[in-house]
Amino acid sequence: METGIGEVGINLKIDKEMKNNAIQSIADTAPSKGRSIQTLLASVSIPRLRTTVQACFTLFCIFVGYRFYCFYLWTLDRSETFVSRPPSVEGFLPISALLGLKRLALTGQWDPVHPAGLTIFIAALAIAFLFRKGFCGWICPVGFVSNLLEKTSTLTIAVIGFLVLISFVIRNFWCRYLCPYGALLGLLAIFSPVTVKRRASNCIDCKKCETICPASIRVARNDTVRHAECIGCVECVEVCPQENCLSLSVPGKKQMPIYIMPVAIVGLFGLFYMAAVFSGHWQSKIPLDAVKPLYQAAETFAHP
Repeated sequence: METGIGEVGINLKIDKEMKNNAIQSIADTAPSKGRSIQTLLASVSIPRLRTTVQACFTLFCIFVGYRFYCFYLWTLDRSETFVSRPPSVEGFLPISALLGLKRLALTGQWDPVHPAGLTIFIAALAIAFLFRKGFCGWICPVGFVSNLLEKTSTLTIAVIGFLVLISFVIRNFWCRYLCPYGALLGLLAIFSPVTVKRRASNCIDCKKCETICPASIRVARNDTVRHAECIGCVECVEVCPQENCLSLSVPGKKQMPIYIMPVAIVGLFGLFYMAAVFSGHWQSKIPLDAVKPLYQAAETFAHP
């Protein structure tokens, strides 16, 4: 009897030790996993990550354009294959979205004709208010093309026009001076809680932050970068060679990881998309029977 009790006690002790070891193993593994994720993020440069994200959105827009062209051919009876009209194409109708926002503010009604355009517009406004002009810096396909024009001289053969030529002289000329979207987002970005802070005592005045800045902001001359042209790319923070000189910060917190910006911007944009889809504010309410004659009638109109 005593032997049996002793064996039970030993077994319970062994089980307890195994549980404690397992718990300790999990506790030791969790921080290492966290460190490995941070190491993985740190191994990807911000410029390369931003270019990749923008390229993905640009390729998606090209795909949307192709789908819309197929839909357009169907409306004109030039194709027997029906392709549904992609709602995302409405993102290229900023004036319509602005009018839809006015209607929403005055009547409380979501635009039934171009609901996706209004969703994208409000998402861009929300991103600008929270994370500066992050829509311009991480999502906008026009901004991506503008960056390519600045960096790739071979594109001059394929692209002709004033905007192309001047983009080689003035960095991101369209985004900074002509884009109506960017101007509106810049006004909201001024009030964004997210800013780039500069500690003057640690600055060596190397001007690397100013050289890499897509908006040509004089970062080294400001203690806080709150310019309307800041697109939230955080490339200046990454390129800074001095520790604790440039940092991404919000009120109440001195420093934030710079990779929060792309995750938060793309994540917020995705949340707006999902909310619109599940709430029925993504697809146009206009029936195809009414849309098709409109496209056919528009084909007969001529420019003055």
